[in-house]
Amino acid sequence: MGENQNWPILCAAFVTQALTHGFAGSMGVFYVEWKKSFGEDLHGDGSSTIGWLTSSVFGVLLSTGPISGALSHHFGVRPVVMLGGSLSALGIFFSSFAKTIHLLFFTVPLTGFGCGLAYASSITIITKCFHKHFALASGIASTGISVGVMTLPIIIQALVKYYTWRNATMIVAGIIAQVMVCGALMKPPSELDKLVETTEFNVPEKSTQDYDQEPCAYARISTEDGGEMETAVVIKNDVLAKESRKNNFGVILDSLGLSLIWTNRVYACTLPMFFLNGAVYTTFLVYIKERAEKVGISDYNAALLISIIGISGLVARAGHGRL
Repeated sequence: MGENQNWPILCAAFVTQALTHGFAGSMGVFYVEWKKSFGEDLHGDGSSTIGWLTSSVFGVLLSTGPISGALSHHFGVRPVVMLGGSLSALGIFFSSFAKTIHLLFFTVPLTGFGCGLAYASSITIITKCFHKHFALASGIASTGISVGVMTLPIIIQALVKYYTWRNATMIVAGIIAQVMVCGALMKPPSELDKLVETTEFNVPEKSTQDYDQEPCAYARISTEDGGEMETAVVIKNDVLAKESRKNNFGVILDSLGLSLIWTNRVYACTLPMFFLNGAVYTTFLVYIKERAEKVGISDYNAALLISIIGISGLVARAGHGRL
């Protein structure tokens, strides 16, 4: 499959990042509503507790990357994105039934976890499908984050105003569920399919002949000049099993990407920067709307402040791929 045929996958990744990050960026809208509904039942006015709750969506979303990467490696991107979409939609939907804030402490992090699975996997699929145009594809996909932050806060604010926050969460759950549709489109190119097109495998009934009685399979491979070459692949199951058991811990660290912390200095040096950026970014998105309303700005204009962040990010993300 050529890269030109992978653009629908890029569109699916764009929408996935827009919905997942757009919802996380809209938590400032729910912060105001939840404070009105549950603030009286909490210590003080509940600002710190509800602030922690709403910011947990971003925290869980961004920290789910290693888990999402490991799952995508073992099960594929498509099922992981669809799982993430279903978990995030269920988390948002069940939040609408919360009579006390205690239920939200389960459903809101669940939503963040689902969004994190889908978001990280949407990045993975870009690296698999685009090589020659990777910078351009990455830039286009990441603009989905800014588009989501730019549009969803205003949409959610309108839904909250006309349908109350409980009914709004049900509608938003249906919107976020479209991540599952995007996941169904994310079928990465299979190297096995390319191999099968040029390779004819012939596995004899007695595959233990020669090679010191080790099991082997014979393959007739088509060469580039039109000829054929027959080869044999020796399979040493016992050796592979021993090596697998010996390196299980290392494999787990590699699957989660944690080994990069001590094997890649550039990666390790960027971690503090992203940590500090995430802390400031999340705090601003959660509290800016309430602060704006306190100084007399209307609810729509307060939500628009979040959208302005998305607009500025759209300009930066659209150009970072080329840079």
